Amino acid sequence: MTSPRSLLSWVLVKLWSVAVVFAILWVGAVGVAKYRELERSDRTVGALASILGAVEGTAATLGAEAQARVDALDRAGREALTRRMQVCDEEIAQLRERLPSKLQRASAVARGDADAIWQWVGDELAIEARRKERETIARILDYRSRIDEYEKQMRDGPAEVERLRSKHLAASEQDARLERQIEQLLEDHPFRARVFGTAQNAKLRRLRTEREEWAGQASSSKAKHDALATFLASLEKPDDPGTQLQKPAVDSVVEALRRERDELQTRLGQDWLWRVKHVEFDATGLATTAAIIVAVATATPFGIKLVLFYVFAPIATRRSAVALLPDSGGEIRNGCTGVESASTAASSVSCAVTIDSSNELLVHPEYLQSLPHACDTRTQWILGSGIPLSSIAAGLYALTRIRAESPQIVVVSSTRDPLSEVSLLTIPGESSAVLLPRYIVGVLQLRDAPLRITRHWRLFSLHAWLTLQLRYLVFHGPVTVVVKGCRGVRVEAAQAGRSLNPAATVGFSANLRYASRRCETLFAYLSARQPLLNDSFAGGDGYYIYQETPYRRRGGIFGRGLEGLVDAALKPLGI
Repeated sequence: MTSPRSLLSWVLVKLWSVAVVFAILWVGAVGVAKYRELERSDRTVGALASILGAVEGTAATLGAEAQARVDALDRAGREALTRRMQVCDEEIAQLRERLPSKLQRASAVARGDADAIWQWVGDELAIEARRKERETIARILDYRSRIDEYEKQMRDGPAEVERLRSKHLAASEQDARLERQIEQLLEDHPFRARVFGTAQNAKLRRLRTEREEWAGQASSSKAKHDALATFLASLEKPDDPGTQLQKPAVDSVVEALRRERDELQTRLGQDWLWRVKHVEFDATGLATTAAIIVAVATATPFGIKLVLFYVFAPIATRRSAVALLPDSGGEIRNGCTGVESASTAASSVSCAVTIDSSNELLVHPEYLQSLPHACDTRTQWILGSGIPLSSIAAGLYALTRIRAESPQIVVVSSTRDPLSEVSLLTIPGESSAVLLPRYIVGVLQLRDAPLRITRHWRLFSLHAWLTLQLRYLVFHGPVTVVVKGCRGVRVEAAQAGRSLNPAATVGFSANLRYASRRCETLFAYLSARQPLLNDSFAGGDGYYIYQETPYRRRGGIFGRGLEGLVDAALKPLGI
């Protein structure tokens, strides 16, 4: 039966293959699109350079045409000049209506459409030329208005000054005459002229009123005379501004195009794909760079390994070990014959398991080689009800349950893997052992006392994080577990302490102290012959179980990598 790990690995291989093909196609499509975009940018740079080179000449031509029209109107009347200004306004409005929007301009620049770009640049230059022509005509009209006013002032001003002077003299004479009359009246009638209600007093008041009016006229005339005389003395003839047009502001028209050209040139110069096409490579320099890259890539892993070996591994070794059930029994009996072993007991290609009316055998279908007809078989969907997901992840689902009413012998052996051997691990009632479910192929348990499995988490143990095993599954006796191993399974007593390659570990007694220990020699670690950290077992009358040869799958770069990813995901769960 195909295990979930194998099925998941196969699915991941296919998905990975699809992802790789998709990535290749996507990178190719992106590269082609990028290169086409760079070609369009290059065409745009050329188009902008050509347009910018022709702008000065076009602006000069438009300016000359506008100057000719202004020169033709130099001696025309005010009405003709005003009409030409109106025509300029209308032409400017029409040209502005033809100008494209910002989005249309950006699109034309992105396409490198020289005709479209030149169309709106020409219109903007024409607008600028019409604006300068209108400004010149307005300047001419303003000069003519000011010169007319100057000539009028110079023609009418002196006569007005003389009139104001004569008016001032006449008002002054009247004022002096009335002053004499008032003095004569006061001299002739000194008393009656001052008594209110008399004819002389009324005449005095009338004379004084007339005198005030004439005095006011004299003062006003004098002030106007002096102001006008001063104004005429300071009046200067307006300077003739001429009819020469100012040069159209070309920079304001093409500034955005220059900026766009410079940005595109900078972008092209920085893009590696464009440099690959246009730059000639130095073979010697490339060879030196390649040698440096290879040397760094080769030396870096060794440097990292040295740091791990001399810095981190000693720290990990000094950390406290994991002790799951230190007070439990550590006895484990190993071997197809059920004989207790103090050191090692041979596994075998096949094992004979005896069942009777008191027990039952749960076995993986791929390891069921032969059984008597007298046995009753059923399907056991999962190994343990307490660990349903772990049972499925380890492939211990849809097991064959075998029972017999009289003693019968069932032969257990791998039917597919020629290197796999099996062994029976008997855990007495007072003992318990930590086992990795992926090495379990069967369980011989009592009918009235099914297998008991407990879960133990060690989230705050550095050793657990270093080995990436955060959860441990402990199998409690009495039970006999059928385990598999590449080229055999061995059981050894921990005694004062033993070290083991972690890839070979199958399980250990739950009363042992489980820790990490640095490998023996640096060269063995640098040459990848030994892992950095080995499993260490010590601290009691217990045993550790391991397979003779760690099984290494050779599924290619994709198969092995993805299968390793699955194993890495299951290892923290103790599976």
